[in-house]
Parts: sequence; C-alpha cells; structure tokens
Amino acid sequence: MSNLHSQYLSNANAVRKGNVIRKIAVPDTEDLLEVDYVPRELFDEAVSMLKNIKLNDCDLILTHGDFGYHNTIIAEDGTAILIDWEFAELNHPLNDIANIYFWTHLHSKEDAKERCRHFISAYAENAPVRDEDLLMAFCIYKVLSIMKRTLNLPDHVKNEWVRRLRWVMSEHF
Repeated sequence: MSNLHSQYLSNANAVRKGNVIRKIAVPDTEDLLEVDYVPRELFDEAVSMLKNIKLNDCDLILTHGDFGYHNTIIAEDGTAILIDWEFAELNHPLNDIANIYFWTHLHSKEDAKERCRHFISAYAENAPVRDEDLLMAFCIYKVLSIMKRTLNLPDHVKNEWVRRLRWVMSEHF
C-alpha cells in the first residue's frame, strides 16, 4: 500500500482512458445528509470531526478506498495484487490507513493495536505516515461513506452501522 501511496499524480484532475476518478479534497458534508437514519446529535458530532480534514491538491494520491486483506491476492511469485477498485478515489493516504484501522479494531480487538503497529511500521519503510492526528476523522469518514451505501437496506443493518459509528467515535486507535 505504501508503494501505491508514494506515487503522487502530476495532474490530480486528469482523466485516464475515459474514466474519471472521484476526487475528495474535503469530505462533502452536504452529500452525507442523505444518511438520515443517524440520530441528529450523533450525526452532527461526526460531521464536526470531519471538518478537521482540510486537504489541498498536493495532498491527493490514488487511494484504493476499500483496502484490506480481503482485496489482496498473492501471485505465485509472492507479488501482492490489489483487486476490487470500485471505491478508488483521489484522497489522502489516511483514507486507506483508516480503513485498515477500522476493520482491524472491529474484528480483531484482542491484537488490533499490535497488528496496526506492525502495519504502520512496514508502511513507513516506503512512505511517511503524514497527519496521523487526522486518523480518527478519516475513520469516521470511512464509516459515513459506508452508511451512504446502506440507505435501502433493512433497519437492523442501519442500526448496526449506527452502533459502529458510535463505537468508532469513542475508540482510541
């Protein structure tokens, strides 16, 4: 992942082979208003934490958007290959790092801190980890982004994502 993140694009607004990559310079809180099933006080608190994210074009790189072991395959020669790029966007590297932290802490509570420490150590060998103080805001951004995709799902799914939003806002990564 750090190899991908160390590749800055010379023209962040470029169109490649007819495909436009979404560009998220600052999370669009207006776009998140459609996640109307979140209790208003919780939603307002989450959105206020997103306001800490202020990015410039020079901060933007290609991010996978859903990076994790589930979207990585290992070729016979040992090369790691990233698959499943439908959530790719131009964003800050913490966009992908937050995804790893969120899912690791959610599913591997007992050793999440050690796993994330190991990941960051390996990541830092190839690319610096910048603006780490924004990790929490990016974790909230990841959860709200997923919640936008749950609008037409049953209430028990929505309730689970509200629970996860509360959890991530109280977690200390």
